[in-house]
Amino acid sequence: MKHQKEIGRKIIPNSINLSRTDFDSCDIVSEICRRVDKAEIPRECLAIEITESMLGQDEAFVEKQILRFQELGFDVWMDDFGSGYSSLNILQNVSFDLIKFDMRFVHQIENSKAGRIILSQMIKMVGDLGMDTLAEGVETQEQVDLLHKYGCSKLQGYFYSCAVPYAEG
Repeated sequence: MKHQKEIGRKIIPNSINLSRTDFDSCDIVSEICRRVDKAEIPRECLAIEITESMLGQDEAFVEKQILRFQELGFDVWMDDFGSGYSSLNILQNVSFDLIKFDMRFVHQIENSKAGRIILSQMIKMVGDLGMDTLAEGVETQEQVDLLHKYGCSKLQGYFYSCAVPYAEG
């Protein structure tokens, strides 16, 4: 991102996935702040992704770190919501900026009435809680149409583009 800025390219927001190991190895909040500030990158250009499974390991600690990131100007996303044993209690206790639905939900909406009902209601619920939504793994026009109909605020997947190497971006 620093290099993009130096050569006059538009800085494209990115996100980074953090694991429990990242939190255990150092004060990751301070470390990310230090590096982003040193590179003179606006904090709103970097979202922090926390996996749903990480919350089950020490929910109070993780909640505190999420709040620290948010107070310092970073968006915090829950990644892979619905990939394991989702607990709606998480959404009561932690205010994420965005919930990222696991691609398995998206892949089921074309063939499963239950999948469509569950995903559409989760998108509505998350929106009502004041959080943005992102569906990952979008590959077909039918998925795009259904997700737009359900009110999903962001879509990601091969329908739009495969990963592009930095040199080609």
